[in-house]
Amino acid sequence: MNSRQREQSFLTLDEAQTFQLTLTAGKRVQGAMFTDPRAGMTRFLPLAEVFIGQMARASANSKATYRSNFANPAVQDLLRDRTVVDVARMDAEVKTLLNVTLGGYSDDYRGTIRRIITGTLDECVRRGILARHTLGGIELAPGS
Repeated sequence: MNSRQREQSFLTLDEAQTFQLTLTAGKRVQGAMFTDPRAGMTRFLPLAEVFIGQMARASANSKATYRSNFANPAVQDLLRDRTVVDVARMDAEVKTLLNVTLGGYSDDYRGTIRRIITGTLDECVRRGILARHTLGGIELAPGS
């Protein structure tokens, strides 16, 4: 085995942080799964759309409802131009979105948005785009 130290340069701080997050998470799983740091730079919103389209148990009407809920301007504003890695770190922002910004909406409405965000991230973990994310435990506050 070659034990030479290797270095890698990055153009932006975000790229370096993405690499570090992936490297750290990869160490936690002890190399059981390789995740490509560049894959995490994929835009989140198109993957969320794919996730909705692939919901096996959802009818066409349900998928239309999910897309409509997810098209909420507050949701789109928060997630627009965000990468998968960005969203995987947005615990506080997503909590605020669901419980403050959208606090006046029904639990079902907010739950749908939470399900799409966390389900998309779960799928990214399953596919090796991310090593992990921290949004799985977000609870909905009582609606107003």
